[in-house]
Amino acid sequence: MGLADSFSVLDRSDAEDFLNVCRADLELDKGDVRFPRKGTCLSIYSRCVNAQEPIEDALKNHFPWCQDYPEQLKGLFKTYTHRKLDPQELEAAAARAERQMQRTLSWAQDQQALAASGAGGPPTTQPAKNIEVSFTQDELNGFFQKWDSTFGWSAAYGAYLSEPQIALRDGRLICAATVKDLGSVLSVEFLPRLEGDRLWLSVGRLLAGRLPLPASFWAGYRGKLERAVEGHLPEWRRGAEISSQGGANTDAVAAAMGELLLDMLEDRSSPPVLFLPYAMESRPRSLPVKIVDLRIEGTTLTMTVEPLDAGRRQALLDAIRAPRPAAGADHP
Repeated sequence: MGLADSFSVLDRSDAEDFLNVCRADLELDKGDVRFPRKGTCLSIYSRCVNAQEPIEDALKNHFPWCQDYPEQLKGLFKTYTHRKLDPQELEAAAARAERQMQRTLSWAQDQQALAASGAGGPPTTQPAKNIEVSFTQDELNGFFQKWDSTFGWSAAYGAYLSEPQIALRDGRLICAATVKDLGSVLSVEFLPRLEGDRLWLSVGRLLAGRLPLPASFWAGYRGKLERAVEGHLPEWRRGAEISSQGGANTDAVAAAMGELLLDMLEDRSSPPVLFLPYAMESRPRSLPVKIVDLRIEGTTLTMTVEPLDAGRRQALLDAIRAPRPAAGADHP
């Protein structure tokens, strides 16, 4: 057929949405190129798989209006199979990310216990003052999908967006999703940087497919997303807690992540905090640590983190519970 053996059928709406992301990335949705739309692409694929029919024959016999695009369709399906993780691969990527998180969590808890005891000990027995942790884009996507089943973040954006994906490119973080009422892919490029004790995730390019998105058009969708998140923030803030042992509850994490998303959209800086989850199956908690260095090289995000003492954890909780500052101001 010209398709990889690993190409598998997913839920139709999910498959269509992700095919649309790949279609846009390959610039098959531009201008006067009359390339098949996402639903037709999936129908062509389904015909090839179910009938074990080469693409050329499927186009000739069942999709004659698409006969000009056999090679482009092969390229689209190849890109799709390369980038779309099947459930087992996604679970494996999430597990790798969890192991990295667990390693960092154990280190941070050791540091916290050492600080609480007041014992110095010989240098060879002291944990390092900071630690480096790295994640690939597949590990981030797998981990956040698993986390969403616990924290339910999709409730804040699910009415507007589907099939959200994270992509990493040298120095850039790209968030892409299908906008439901448009049926097209919207991608927002962020340029992360640390300045002192603040994290900036400035918006770079805004694209609909591969075409630049007018600021006025983006403003409407940004407003919808902001209102959806802001609608949940009061409840999350009220329920936010960080225990004396440093564990943040689900409301604290959800509020912090909601604030981070709003800061990204409004070009504000945020506290540079990473939440390390634990006890996910029973009573989910997360240990916050401070990000002191951050870089994106290729498709890998690497951070250096250090533990928060009791005073900084309390300051973080106070910031999470506080109302958002007025426009033009930053968080304390």
